[in-house]
Amino acid sequence: MGKILIIDDQQDNLVAIKALLINYRPNCQIFTAQSGVAGIEIAQKELPDTILLDIIMPGMDGYEVCQKLKSDEMIKHIPVIMLTAIRTDISSKIRGLDAGADAFLTKPIEPNELSAQINVMLRIKDAEDKLRAEKVSLESVVLNRTKELREINEKLKLEITERKQAEEQIRENLKEKEIMLKEIHHRVKNNLQIMSSLLRLQSAKINDECISEILNESQSRIQSMSIVHEMMYQNQDFVRIDMKCYINTLINFLILLYHQNDEGVKIIDNSKNVQLDLNRAIPCGMIINELISNAIKHAFPDGRKGEIEIQLKTSSNRFNLSVRDDGIALPPGFKPSEVDSLGMMLISDLTNQLEGSLKIIQGDGFKIFEVDFVIHQDKRIEG
Repeated sequence: MGKILIIDDQQDNLVAIKALLINYRPNCQIFTAQSGVAGIEIAQKELPDTILLDIIMPGMDGYEVCQKLKSDEMIKHIPVIMLTAIRTDISSKIRGLDAGADAFLTKPIEPNELSAQINVMLRIKDAEDKLRAEKVSLESVVLNRTKELREINEKLKLEITERKQAEEQIRENLKEKEIMLKEIHHRVKNNLQIMSSLLRLQSAKINDECISEILNESQSRIQSMSIVHEMMYQNQDFVRIDMKCYINTLINFLILLYHQNDEGVKIIDNSKNVQLDLNRAIPCGMIINELISNAIKHAFPDGRKGEIEIQLKTSSNRFNLSVRDDGIALPPGFKPSEVDSLGMMLISDLTNQLEGSLKIIQGDGFKIFEVDFVIHQDKRIEG
C-alpha cells in the first residue's frame, strides 16, 4: 500500500501529482502540504514511506526542508524525491544531494518515471525498515546477552572471591595443621630422646654386662624411631623421609653407642636416593638398626675388624634392603624363626609389616641379610 507525502506550495501541482499517483498506485495513501513547515509536521505524524518535495517554495525552500527532515532522528530514513524545474542546473542537484535528497524528478513529471521512482523509493524504504528492525532486534539481543554476561561476570567475580577466601582458609588450616604436626613430631622426638637418655643413664650405672647390653639395644631401637621424627621436624616434610640421610644418621649413632671407630668395624652406606613415607620408614629403619646392631655384637668377636655394608635400592615399586658383613659365619642350619632372639623376632615381624620377605645369603667370608618389599607407587617417592 504505502504512504506518500507531497510538499509543494502550488495547489495545482499537488492536485496533478496526486492524480498521477492515484492512477498508477491506487492503493497508496496520499498526504499533501503547501509549505515546508506543514510538510515536516505531517511527516513526523504520519511517517510516510516516500516524500515528494518541491525545491522552489516561499519561506522555506526544498533544500532547507530536506535538511530538517534528514536531521530528525524519527524521520531521517524516509526517502526524499526532489521535484526540480526543467532548467535546474547540475549545481542545484548537487546541493539537493548534499541536503539529503535520494532522487530527483524533473517537471513536468513523466507518469512512468514517477511510478518507477516511487517503486524504487518504496523498495529502499522497505529494505531500510527491515534493516532497522533487524538492528533493533540485534541490539535487543546484544543488550540481553550483555546483561546476562554481566550477571554471569558478577557471579564469577563472587565465586572467585569466595574461592579465594576458601583457598585462603584452606591455606590457614593447612598451616595450622603443619604447625601442629611439626609440634607433634617435635614432642614425640623429645619424648623418645628422654627415654633414650634415661636408658643410657641407667646403663651407665649397671655393672651387669648382659643387662647393660639389653638397655643399649632398647636405646638403639628407640633412637631408630626418634631419628624419623627429628628429620620430619627439621625438614618440615610430613610425607616422606630421605632414607640415605636417615641411614647415615643412624650409623653415626650406632658407632657412638657401640664405641666403634675406623680401627674397629667400619660401617659403609651404599644406599641409593630413596624416600619412603612414615609408615614404611620406621619399620625399615628399625630393621636396619637390628641388622647392624646384631652384626656389631655377634659377627666380630674378640675385637675382630671388618666391614658392614648397608644398601637400600629400588626398581619400579620394588625395594631391596641388604646388610652385608664379612664377619664370622652363621651357625650351620641357622633359621631366623628358630632363634630365641628379640632382635631376629623384630626383624621378622617388621618384614611382615612391610609385606616383604627375608632372605639370608652366606658365602665364603661374607653373609647378607636381604629384605625385599613392594609398595604402591603413591606410597613412596623415589629420588
